[in-house]
Amino acid sequence: MNDASILILALATQQLLFATGWLLSARYLAGARAAMLHWAGFCLASGGSLLLFTELAREALGGAAMMLRNTGVVLAFVLLRRGLLAFTRQPLRDREQWALFAAFVALMAVIGLAPAQAVERTVVISAMMSWLMVRAAIEAIRGGCAEFGGVPVAVIGSPLLLLGSVMALRAVLALTNPDTGAVSITHAAHFNIMLLLTMVVISSMLHVALGFLVMRRMVLELQHLSSHDSLTRLLNRRAFEQRLAQEVAASRRTGAPLGLLMVDIDHFKHINDRFGHHVGDTALRQTAQRLAQAARLNDVVARVGGEEFGVLLPATDAAGIRQSAERLRHAVGHEPLAFADGLHLVTVSVGASMLLTQEADPEVVLRRADQALYRAKAEGRDRVVFDTLAQVSDGDAATPLRAASRPAELR
Repeated sequence: MNDASILILALATQQLLFATGWLLSARYLAGARAAMLHWAGFCLASGGSLLLFTELAREALGGAAMMLRNTGVVLAFVLLRRGLLAFTRQPLRDREQWALFAAFVALMAVIGLAPAQAVERTVVISAMMSWLMVRAAIEAIRGGCAEFGGVPVAVIGSPLLLLGSVMALRAVLALTNPDTGAVSITHAAHFNIMLLLTMVVISSMLHVALGFLVMRRMVLELQHLSSHDSLTRLLNRRAFEQRLAQEVAASRRTGAPLGLLMVDIDHFKHINDRFGHHVGDTALRQTAQRLAQAARLNDVVARVGGEEFGVLLPATDAAGIRQSAERLRHAVGHEPLAFADGLHLVTVSVGASMLLTQEADPEVVLRRADQALYRAKAEGRDRVVFDTLAQVSDGDAATPLRAASRPAELR
């Protein structure tokens, strides 16, 4: 057994080990299961194709071993590309990929298995693999940038582009220097040894990069779950309080006004008592959706507990707070919600407050918004109430803030 055969066995073993890893991972990571099964298929097809280079396989299968391994290696890279498309949530392009694969199989059948056609076979296989890898790299970069950012996606794109370049180089060498580029990979030629070593390194890089992206997605999902309410998909109370502290600090630094709304669904207990908590959850989701749709792009909407929501209004003066509060109240109550097999009118009460120029504690403005909400509930519900700022002197507040300091019901 020469050095090339040893490297082929090492590469085949490596691929089969990676296949085992992807299959085990797919069992426990449902979110990326489809992609992982494709990557396992890539490893099995490529590892199996490499084993067909062994003397035992050639003796047992004869010329069929060459056809099977050539077809298997291209199928492997089709599966790799398809898995990347599935992972980055892009169309799988099945018509394009399987049509090309069928064309490859037909072309290889036409070329035949004779040693005289070694150059043609090498060029076709290498060109097909190069095209698949370059396309996969471009698609991975395009599909993954928005989710992972440029640097993580470059981690996966780099080995794919490198592998595509190596295959393109082999196709060129097969045409220009057949004695080097078209010789069987089992021959211990210098070029073949370097090619196999490069394949071992690139394969390791590729699977490490794929594993990195899987872990990166898991971390991003965990971060999202830790900061978002699972029912409404809005920010949760912890994340809302963090954003409130950030916005208060930014307002103190820049002098920009900041508004805060506390929104509570009226008579929500009656919905739960009459229809059950499952229907109450539906009403909560629909209310949250209407609030999020009515909010401006830079507003921050969160579910802060039970049937209560918080809305941050950055760079919003007193008049803007009034307008935003009424818009959100109207967005929920202007037409009935559909739940429990019928239409039901659901209204909200809103407490509004504004950060004072001398305030630096987020809890203070939050407490004043809560107090205004309690007043709105006590005064009849389905209304907006601005908190009283009687304690603010003319010297402590800007002109719009002084105007807001008078108790006012905003209906």
